Amino acid sequence: MSEPDPLLLSFLGERDALCPVCEYNLRGLKADRCPECSSHLQLQVGSENIRLGPWVSAVVSFALAVGFDAVMGLMVSIAFAATFFSPQQVAPLVRQQHLILMGGFLGMGMTCATAILLLVRRRRRWMVMPRRAQWRWAGVTFASVFVVHLVVGLLMARML
Repeated sequence: MSEPDPLLLSFLGERDALCPVCEYNLRGLKADRCPECSSHLQLQVGSENIRLGPWVSAVVSFALAVGFDAVMGLMVSIAFAATFFSPQQVAPLVRQQHLILMGGFLGMGMTCATAILLLVRRRRRWMVMPRRAQWRWAGVTFASVFVVHLVVGLLMARML
């Protein structure tokens, strides 16, 4: 068994600190395990900015859109395949409409997937923004994705 970290024991010697697992007060701790729940403890540096809520909200906004676009594109593709292999004569306009719908969903899905990639690559930039700005951008992202999909959906519905 390894020796307890002297910095951890020194830090907890005269400070109130709660166990991150069971919230037991660790003041005066003599070992590197919580006496209440036996969790291994370590001293580390953290940051208030590493709250992922706004960033995850923005990523999830785009991920929901990608999922929606994929499902709708699949449905339109099935409808297109049904008209393509139908023994009855199908108007060329119907096939053209299906192709436009498939292209629209594919384009929006690829755009949202690219946005997810950009968010992942630029996560450090996101994390250094003030917390309020992070939530503002997350809200703008959600609203923008919703409005763009609503407008494009209405335009596609008008086309039919």
